Amino acid sequence: MMHDPNFLIQEELPSMKSRHRRMKFLRTVFVFIGVLIVLWMGLLVIATGVVMAGVFDAQDSLQEAKRYAEDFAFHEARSSLKDTEQYLRRADRFAPVLKTVAWVPVAGSTIDSVSTLTQASYDTVTSLDALFALGEDLVQLSGLGETFFNDLSEGIALDVRFDDLPSDTKRAVLERLAASATDLNLLVAQMEIIETELQSLETQPLTQSFASLVDPLRSDLIRLSDQLSLVAIGARILPHFGGLRDSTTVLMQFLNQDELRPGGGFIGAYGLMETRDGDISHLETIDVYTIDDAASEFVQRTAPQAMIEYNAASKWYFRDSNWSPDFAVSAQQGIDLLMEEYGSLEDSELAGPEEIEAVIGFTADYVSDLLRITGPITVSGQTFTADNVVDTLEYQVEVGYALQALPPEQRKEILGDLVNAMKHELFALELNDWGAVLDASEKALRRKQMVLYSTDESVQGMLEQVNWAGRLDEETVDVQMVVDANLASLKTNAHVGREMDYRIVREDGQWVGETTVRYVHDGTFDWKTTRYRTYTRVYVPAESALIEVVGADSDVVVEDDLGLKSYGVFLTVEPGETREFVVRYVLDERVISLIEDGRYDLVVYQQIGSRPVTLTLDLEFDKQLSDAVPAEDRVHWGNTRYQLNTEIDQDLVVRVAL
Repeated sequence: MMHDPNFLIQEELPSMKSRHRRMKFLRTVFVFIGVLIVLWMGLLVIATGVVMAGVFDAQDSLQEAKRYAEDFAFHEARSSLKDTEQYLRRADRFAPVLKTVAWVPVAGSTIDSVSTLTQASYDTVTSLDALFALGEDLVQLSGLGETFFNDLSEGIALDVRFDDLPSDTKRAVLERLAASATDLNLLVAQMEIIETELQSLETQPLTQSFASLVDPLRSDLIRLSDQLSLVAIGARILPHFGGLRDSTTVLMQFLNQDELRPGGGFIGAYGLMETRDGDISHLETIDVYTIDDAASEFVQRTAPQAMIEYNAASKWYFRDSNWSPDFAVSAQQGIDLLMEEYGSLEDSELAGPEEIEAVIGFTADYVSDLLRITGPITVSGQTFTADNVVDTLEYQVEVGYALQALPPEQRKEILGDLVNAMKHELFALELNDWGAVLDASEKALRRKQMVLYSTDESVQGMLEQVNWAGRLDEETVDVQMVVDANLASLKTNAHVGREMDYRIVREDGQWVGETTVRYVHDGTFDWKTTRYRTYTRVYVPAESALIEVVGADSDVVVEDDLGLKSYGVFLTVEPGETREFVVRYVLDERVISLIEDGRYDLVVYQQIGSRPVTLTLDLEFDKQLSDAVPAEDRVHWGNTRYQLNTEIDQDLVVRVAL
C-alpha cells in the first residue's frame, strides 16, 4: 500500500490546531482571571481603605458627640451621632468585599472582629442617641438654656441656684426622670452587652490600628455604664424621696458615730422632713429624749437583752431602735417605735406624722464633707467648720447649754439651727457646685456614712441593688462582720481604733475560722471620754460551729440573725489600753465545699457609721493559689495562703481561685 510521504504531517495538523486553540483559550482564561484578580485586589484595597476610613471617621465623630454631651449640648451631640451612623453605613457597604477573603484563616478572623467592632459601634450610637434625647428633654425642661450650660461646662461662676428653679420646673424634671427609669435600665443592659462584645475582641487578631479603637471605646462604655446605672437608680428613687406624686415624709436619723451603735450610731436627734415636687416643704429637728421621755410611761417593748444587762435599759425606746446592723431592719424598727410613741401621745403638743415613707441615716463625716463645700456656717454664736463640727456640737449639747443657762430640753436646738442653716446654704449653692454635693453624697453612701430605706418595695429593691441600703446578703458564702454597740461609754469611739484579723487554718482534719477583734484606746478620761464598754457581735455563716471564745469579759451569746450566725460578747477597754478577743469556730460546710471545689469568696462587711478598720487576712487553703482579687503583695505569691493587709472603709469582696 502506497502512502503520501506527508501523511503523518497531514494527520497531525488538525490535532496541533486543536491544541493551539486550547492553549489560546487557556491563555485568555488565565489573562481574564488575572485581570479579575487584579481588579479584585484593587477593589479589596479600596474596600479596606473605605472601611478603615469609615470606622476611624465614626470614632472621631463619636468622640465629638461625647464632647458635646459633656457640655450639655445634646442637640449637637445627637447630630454628631447621625454623622457617626453615616460613616458606619459607608463602611458597611464595602464590608461584603472584605468578606470574600474570609476563607483565609487570619484574614477571616480579622474581618469577623472588624464586623463585631462595627456592630458594637452601631449599638453604641443607638444607645447614646436615646440617652442624649433624655438629656435634651431635661435641658429644655430646666429652662436654663444652652448658654447657661456652656458657661457651666467651662467653669464660669453662675448665679443660678437650686432655690431659683420654679416648683413647676422641679416637678417637670422629676416626672421626666421617673418616666425614663425603665428605658435607662434597658440602656444599661444594652451597654453591658456591647462592652461584653468588645471584651471578646481582646483575644482576636486585630490590626494595631483597629485595636487602638477598641480599648478607648470599651473604657468609655464601662465608665458611662457605671454613671448611667446611678442615673437609672436616681430616676427611680428621687421621685419617691422628692415627693413627686404625693408628699413624702422622711425620717432623718442623726447617727453619732462617736457613740457607735449597730445601725450606725446613737440616735441623739432626729428630723422629720416633708417633700413635695422636689422641694422641702417642711423640716424640723427634735431631741430624741423629747419624744422618748414624753412617751416613757406608755412604752411596752422590752429592750434587747444586752442593753438590759450592760446599759440598764429595760424598755426599748426609739433612741435605741437601730440595734440591727442591717439598716432595713433598724430603719423599720425605728419607724415602728417612733410611731408607737407618737401614737401614745394623742393629746400632747407633740404631733407626729401620719406616716413615714422613707428613712435617711447619716453621720457627722457626711456633714463635714458638706461643710467643705458650703464653707463655715455660724449659728447661735457658734461657727461650724468641716474640722470642728463634731466636737463643737457635742460640747454644746453636753456641756455648753448649761453654761448658757439653757434648760435641758433646749440643749439640742443648736442642731436644728445648724440643719436649717445648712439646708439654706446648700440650696443657695450655684448649680455648678452641685456636682461636688453629689460626689460627697455618693462617697457617703459607698462608705456607709449615709444609708437609705424606703417602705416602697420597688424603691427599696433599687437601693439594695446599688448597695445604698446598708443590707447584709445572706446568700454570700463566707462572711465576716464585726458589729460594736457602745453601751454607757459616752462618746468614746472617737478615741478607739479597731483592728480585725481573720484566719483559716486546718486543725485535726477540720477547717477552722479564727476571728480576732482588737481595740486600741488612745484617749483619757474627760467630759466625753471614758472606758470603752462594747457589746460586740461577730457575724459568720449560719452553719458555723463555735469552738471557743478567748479574752472576753462575758460568756458568749450565740444567735441566729439575718440568715447568719452571731457570737456576742461584752468587753471593757480602759484608756491607754489595748485589748482583744478571739472567736474560733468550725467553718460552715458551704465554705468548705467551695474551697474543695477550687474557689473561695468572702465578703467583709463594714459596720454602718464606723470609721476605717484595719484588716488582716491570712487564709490557708492547702492548695496553690492561681488568682486572687484583691491581689496579694508580690512577696506572698506562689504558695497556698492568701495574705492581705488593708484598711476597709466600705464592704470588701475577696475572690480566690485555687
